[in-house]
Amino acid sequence: MVAWFLIAISTIAFFAYIAVSGVQTVDTTGTIAARADTVRRSDNIAEAILERSSNVLVDNVIYAPAGVAGNGEYLLPEDLQPAGITTSGSRLQYCPMGAPLTAAATDTVTYPGGSYGIRTASAGGKSFVIEGRPAIAAASDPNIIAFIIAQQNPTVAKPGCGQITQSGTSFTAPNGIVRVVRRTTAAEQDAGITANGTNWYVSARGTGDGLTWSSPAPLSTALAAYRSSQGSSFRIRLAPGDYTVEGNPLDQGLTAISPKKAESSLIMIGQQGVNLNIGSVNVPGNLLLRDVTMPGSNITVDNGTVLTMERASVGAVVVNGGSQLVAQGGIGIKGSTVYSGALQFLNGSSGTVSGTMTISYAGTQASIIVDGGSRASFASAAVTMQPGDSTAAATQIDSMVQIRPNGLLTAMESTFIHNGPSGWTWRVYGKLATNTTTFLFNAYSWVGIQPWLGAEVSLVNVMMRGSRPPMYTLAGHNTAKLTASGNIYSSQRCWTRDDSSSVFRLSAAGIAGDNANVSPDEIWANMTGTPNATLVRLNASMRARNTERAELRGKIYHHNGPLNCVESGPVTWTSCSADGGQCNLPSDAATNARTYTVRFGAGSNWNYIVTRSNIPCDKNVFGDPAVGATKSCQYLL
Repeated sequence: MVAWFLIAISTIAFFAYIAVSGVQTVDTTGTIAARADTVRRSDNIAEAILERSSNVLVDNVIYAPAGVAGNGEYLLPEDLQPAGITTSGSRLQYCPMGAPLTAAATDTVTYPGGSYGIRTASAGGKSFVIEGRPAIAAASDPNIIAFIIAQQNPTVAKPGCGQITQSGTSFTAPNGIVRVVRRTTAAEQDAGITANGTNWYVSARGTGDGLTWSSPAPLSTALAAYRSSQGSSFRIRLAPGDYTVEGNPLDQGLTAISPKKAESSLIMIGQQGVNLNIGSVNVPGNLLLRDVTMPGSNITVDNGTVLTMERASVGAVVVNGGSQLVAQGGIGIKGSTVYSGALQFLNGSSGTVSGTMTISYAGTQASIIVDGGSRASFASAAVTMQPGDSTAAATQIDSMVQIRPNGLLTAMESTFIHNGPSGWTWRVYGKLATNTTTFLFNAYSWVGIQPWLGAEVSLVNVMMRGSRPPMYTLAGHNTAKLTASGNIYSSQRCWTRDDSSSVFRLSAAGIAGDNANVSPDEIWANMTGTPNATLVRLNASMRARNTERAELRGKIYHHNGPLNCVESGPVTWTSCSADGGQCNLPSDAATNARTYTVRFGAGSNWNYIVTRSNIPCDKNVFGDPAVGATKSCQYLL
């Protein structure tokens, strides 16, 4: 549901900005994207708590894992804490509980506004909460073993375990999103749903039946079961390790796979340290990949199916034939010379991307291709495009992004980072629509964005710069339509106007201080008396140029101000925190006036996040782009 929510809302919110101001659109979309991410994190954490619950007392009762005390509150189990930090930097509140206390508490769950005591029991080196409940009405249900509370608005007080209330079957808290973990659901998870064999636990050295973590199966056995299954959903949970299964077991074009029911899904859920070598992937149904690394696997989705990726690294991705991609952060795509693009949307397909994505293209291929009838939406995304092999690093490719006729790419509050040489970095034949988006160019390019014949390009509140801006940042054919506002940089000129076919040919030169407005009409020469031939020709030329100006004004529309060429120069990053601190952004971020691109790392190795709010500066939030190095956080002005 979250995936469909993101697709629908990002599309609706984008087109809504046509009817309202750009500022309103940015605020609405940012709030929606942040809430969707918070809901997703809460759901994932609730599911993870279920997976980690245990029959620790061997009494056929499931108990929630104990958390960790810290920062004046009770936190999630240590291995879940990185996933429990929202885009605003707020940590999810964990409220585990057991039966009523029968003896003195051994630990305390502290939360904003109160606390309660708990007792724990240990098994296999891990602790579980067996007794102790918060004094709230909702805790009267003996099957509830934990609550997860997410703070909705980081500027409003964080809710605590004692503020949860129940209304019917729903649970709420002031300024909170509440998820419930119930014992019955956890028991079903551990039972493995054995009736149809759709839930498998596997490990790299597994030899068991795959019904529980204590008896994991080999991955090859689980994949064979999937190929022969007729069920509507098949879930494989992978323990950390390196897995190799020969013969392309998940490619229906190379290996026989039984037909599946409508809306069937293959769900592969790993954790940190899960590396798969299983060849190409093309399954007859939906596919969800979470916390897996499989850069050697090129993935094709076809025939109206859905590919969902969360914190996953894969090979090239082809979304074809009305299918959809939902990519929700921490995504790596490694291109293959077999394909013309590392990430392709073809034949009426679609996709939505949020969070970080790194595309390492191969050879001379493009990073992103949006074909005719297809659309791709980037919302609060930070996309890095870089060479993925020695050929790509040594080659000036034609273009990194191609939007073909009738293709559509939209971007809101996003950043595109270009770290490889190219001729025309963005070739646009279809439609490109961006709002409050930054383009960073860090390697040689002739033209940054080139709208070609019949293209429609909207660059609202745009920032185009980088450590090596293009020779010409923006070029436009005279049949293209451009809506633009914001600042752009260039190493030579911000836009091209020399070519007679350029939409900028009657604008200023495009050097520092210029804007892209069409120049004023020329005043005709005085034709009184008997004009000579020279004067007649002069007036005819003036009329022709003024006619051209009228035509170009209909193709260049400035939204909330003109497109400005400012001084060329390198991008400015401002330090905001050392590793382990808090990156505090300027006050306009605190008031939601704009977003910032924040990076974490050292030297040339950085991970990026787009945010409206102050954010913790640590690897739990950004990942670790430079292991062993002294890192810091910086934001882009």
